[in-house]
Amino acid sequence: MERYWKALHHSDRTSDPQTSFHLLVLALFLAWPFKSSLLHAASVEGIGVAAPNVITILVQATSEEEIPSQATGNWLINGSPVSSVGRSTYVWDQGKNSSDITLRHQMYLRMDKDLVEGAVYDLVTPFGSQTLHFVSSVIPSESIKINQVGYVAHGTPYAVFAAYLGDLGTVKLANSPHYRVVNLDGLAVVEGDGIYRGLDDAGPVAGGEHVYTLDLSSVPQGGPYRVVVAGVGSSSTFGIGDAYVREIAYTAMRGLYHQRCGIALVEPFTSFLRGMDHDTVMVTDAEPPGFIDATGPSRPMSGGYHDAGDFDRRQSHTLIPAWLLTIFDAFPDRFGDGSLNLPESGNGIPDLLDEALWGVRQWEALQEEDGGVRAGVETTQHPTYGDVNAATDTLIYRTYRRDGHTTASAAGLFAQAARLVKPYDATRSEQLLARAVAAWNWVQVNDPPSAKRAQRMYAALQLYLATGETTYHDRFREYIASLDGAAWPEQYHMAFYNLNTIVDGMIFAPYFAPYLWTTRPTDNATRDILMKWLNNSANAVLTTYASKPYSIGAASSTSWGAVTNQGRYADALIYRYRINGDVRDRDAVARIADYPLGLNPLGKSFITGLGRNPPHTPLHLDSWFTEQNGLGSVPGITVYGPVTNPSSITYQAIVWQKAYPAWSMRPPARRYTEGWSFVEANEFSTWETVATNAVMYGFLVEPPDVIFQSGFEH
Repeated sequence: MERYWKALHHSDRTSDPQTSFHLLVLALFLAWPFKSSLLHAASVEGIGVAAPNVITILVQATSEEEIPSQATGNWLINGSPVSSVGRSTYVWDQGKNSSDITLRHQMYLRMDKDLVEGAVYDLVTPFGSQTLHFVSSVIPSESIKINQVGYVAHGTPYAVFAAYLGDLGTVKLANSPHYRVVNLDGLAVVEGDGIYRGLDDAGPVAGGEHVYTLDLSSVPQGGPYRVVVAGVGSSSTFGIGDAYVREIAYTAMRGLYHQRCGIALVEPFTSFLRGMDHDTVMVTDAEPPGFIDATGPSRPMSGGYHDAGDFDRRQSHTLIPAWLLTIFDAFPDRFGDGSLNLPESGNGIPDLLDEALWGVRQWEALQEEDGGVRAGVETTQHPTYGDVNAATDTLIYRTYRRDGHTTASAAGLFAQAARLVKPYDATRSEQLLARAVAAWNWVQVNDPPSAKRAQRMYAALQLYLATGETTYHDRFREYIASLDGAAWPEQYHMAFYNLNTIVDGMIFAPYFAPYLWTTRPTDNATRDILMKWLNNSANAVLTTYASKPYSIGAASSTSWGAVTNQGRYADALIYRYRINGDVRDRDAVARIADYPLGLNPLGKSFITGLGRNPPHTPLHLDSWFTEQNGLGSVPGITVYGPVTNPSSITYQAIVWQKAYPAWSMRPPARRYTEGWSFVEANEFSTWETVATNAVMYGFLVEPPDVIFQSGFEH
């Protein structure tokens, strides 16, 4: 029972997400004293405009201070009370002591009349007097939502005007908003009127707003620009074109580099430094996926990636190098040698392939002489948040037993990597291919139930592509035929996956997509099945993408990264584009890629290091220390984001219950707040949210590639 309980509460969740709780956080919460070390007087952090007759005042205070009054008599504009006062409250910061919480209260002061351009408004508030000189091209407005870094130029880039006033609800304008796109000199490059898209109040990803889209397709490439809505205010800056997209892709791809295990992070490759970590593992035959108490001999190990509040590497991590290898397989002109500023840069191998090989390296280290590959590594408990980073963690990590899933997956990884690295390093290619054959043979001899058809299919495909041997081709075709029409989860369905679905045989693009562009002989019937899978997924994404006011790839849930990880939906579009070159697929990827970077109801970037308003309290052990050192969170992390029905367990509820309006009263896409102990919102995993977003943004980079530019470093 103890082992089951530990496994149930591990960050690689079971099929019931509500049961996924981090025991370390609970232990810390119960141990810490309930007194605040962040006490300070409430302060006004900013003034803006949300709608033509609504001024916003942002108040910051600790959670122990009184909630700001919403009595109209306490808020005066030019000597007169406002007509109504709205409020939206969210957590802004959380200390190591989880009860040390800083709140931000966005107050909405609604007037009877619209603001007048150029007029001066004297404000009397419970937090002192303020003055607003209303110039719409200068005053910030939270209601203008944009990609906060930059847009891909192709397709139809757009911004959104949508005002949501907390407990006062949304705003419908009397007329469509008139907007200008201005450069840094204030000169308009484009102007027009917004298009009303309706009230976004239906379904599990709704933002609850009246939405107006602002067309940016005529804005010249370049920037920075701002969107100015007449009578309201201005957005933050953004750009359009490949220079901006390349910065996004660089940061997202290096989110993996910053999560590498068994290596020190040092200059000149990053300013987010830490020492060597977890370069030794204890060999045991423990059963996955729980904590490991068994002991055994030690041996060196490096490769692979950490997740967030822990440093395990498990079966689901086979997907990270598989995704990287496959995007390189499809588009080898992205991220050439030197483009990502990696320790391997300059070795003659494209950096994207080098990063993929780092992910493969973990499984090489876990392969035994008989060809079997262990199921990953874990330790006895979670490390303590705020006490250790990856380099200072003293827990001893131990291996799981040989495993069918990881061995079959590794056979595919080794064979795919061998084929792709062969033009650059023939010796390395031979070594990887030998490992692939050994792993394949182990699966054939032992026939473990944990080696599902999907992973065996991947191994057979990649061995066929690497060797040309018809035996592997025949086995691949057999697996495809047997899986066509299989029950869940043995399907290609990227809208949802977790550890259980992965180890139970879910199908992913690396397992079959390269067959559709190989120069090896292929079978038409097999190709037809694979194109059916790809088309079903891609067309479902296109349907959702076209139907929503904010472009997203799926609309069934917000939880566990379902909206912040748009890369999972881009997957089918990317590989169908590789096959048929239909620009509609490429353009759809460009648009859904805007959502995680601020073009969403909250106007929030969900990727650290990118945008005006990125996450700054992720559940990430290394980031706690970089934040204390003034660097901010480690860049390139996509947090889980909005949570439909959050856990009521104390360490999570202490955060989300401080938000206002009440969680259940918020539209689904607005159910997010900062706070590291709010695990469901602010944790992440490299296999769930980081890797596929990195692939998506990498795909959007225009070839030919360029060498690393120091201006991209964060």
